[in-house]
Amino acid sequence: MTFEELVEKAKGIAEKTDVSRVEDMVIQLMVSGKDQGAFYVEVKDHKTTIETGTCRKPDSEVTMSLSDMALFLEGKLNPMMAYFSGRLKPKGDLGKLMVFSSLFN
Repeated sequence: MTFEELVEKAKGIAEKTDVSRVEDMVIQLMVSGKDQGAFYVEVKDHKTTIETGTCRKPDSEVTMSLSDMALFLEGKLNPMMAYFSGRLKPKGDLGKLMVFSSLFN
C-alpha cells in the first residue's frame, strides 16, 4: 500500500463513520519510514474531513509506519497494544486520541 492509498482508505472509512456525537477535533497523522507522509483528520460540526499535509494546531498527533497505520485502519492493530510496543507514538490530547481511535478502529 502506498501513502496515497492509505489516505484514500482513511477517507473511505471516514465517509461511513458516524461522528454525530463527536466533539470537534483535529488529529494529525504522521507516517514514518520509507513511505513517509502526513495527513490530518478533522471532525467539525459533525462532519469529517481528511486532508494531506500538516495542520497548524492539531489536538493530537500520532506517528506510525505505513504498514502499522494500514493495519490500524483495517482494525487489525489495537492502538493500546501498538502504543505499549512502541509502534504508535502519540502527542497531545490523549482523550481526543482515544475517541479518534474508537472511530477508526
